[in-house]
Amino acid sequence: MSAKLARRGGWREALRTAWVALVAVGLCAGACTGTPAGPGAGGGTAAGSPAPPAQGSPEASAPGSSAPSAATAPPVPGTVVAAGLPRPVGHWANLPFAWPSSCPAGRATCPLEMDVYAPLGGGPWPLVVVLPGGPADPTQYGYLQALAVPLAARGAVVVTAGWQMRAEDGAGFPQSFEDVACAVGVARGIAATYGASPDRVTLVGHSLGAWAAEVVALSRAPFTPDDLACPAARGSLRPDALVAIDSAPWEAMGTYVGPGYIPSLVGSDRASDPAILAALDPHALLAAPGAPHLPVLLVHGTADTTIPEAYSQQLQAALVANGYASALVLVPGATHSSVLGNGATIDAIARLAGIG
Repeated sequence: MSAKLARRGGWREALRTAWVALVAVGLCAGACTGTPAGPGAGGGTAAGSPAPPAQGSPEASAPGSSAPSAATAPPVPGTVVAAGLPRPVGHWANLPFAWPSSCPAGRATCPLEMDVYAPLGGGPWPLVVVLPGGPADPTQYGYLQALAVPLAARGAVVVTAGWQMRAEDGAGFPQSFEDVACAVGVARGIAATYGASPDRVTLVGHSLGAWAAEVVALSRAPFTPDDLACPAARGSLRPDALVAIDSAPWEAMGTYVGPGYIPSLVGSDRASDPAILAALDPHALLAAPGAPHLPVLLVHGTADTTIPEAYSQQLQAALVANGYASALVLVPGATHSSVLGNGATIDAIARLAGIG
């Protein structure tokens, strides 16, 4: 290895180590002026959130600098949820985890944020990452608390993470899916601090987030965000198990998300490119040679009037036909939103993720 490559590798590893430590202790402690979101609040950008060190800065070019281990005691949670739960759950809100290179007009930086829900003590717990649906502003993931709190109370560390879904927020291909891969890698990186094992990540997506999770989980080649965009990632950026709840159907994306959504995401000049379209189609991905055959759980509410359950049934048939270990759980009477907090949904995810 040349001296130049060695220096580059040392800088990247130093940056990763430092940022894992920062995210692990909440990142905003003493550095941000944003107020942590309480129960039911959506994610929000904490004013003054620090950007990662620029290349060439003293912080970024000091491979010998020391940083606290990510396996230290977790910071004090912003809120604790305990009423009616088998164990109290801490909630750490608005933790910046990624700095995409593509931002909305007029913004130099647009950090993506995640929330962590974890039992207070014990472990190591299973690790779950949850993506919101949309398309919406990437800060609008607070509604996922309906799923995150009961899962954490059963015995899991649950990370809810924003991702870029709309062109006006900087979304695109492949960067939106790199956001998701980054969330998986950062969750592994900070897992020990919050009492989780980083060895197995269950990736859960709801609605449009389910489609994004499917693309990341089923693609033969992993999505790999740039080190500066995702400095705290550790280990594999792929999940080890996949859960799709009320999945937005690729074959009817124009109907249920909007006729211009895919062109806005990939660019009108690439919207008819067969290779791009195949890379976004879960049915094509799961049938492709070399596709990762991870376990898959599909969940759909039978009273969902936003996306019919038939699409999950079709995806389940394709998974079975291609030899996946998969299951479909239809939740009686559950709507597109109420399915998240339904006991049948919680039970099914807990079984797959090894919770409780």
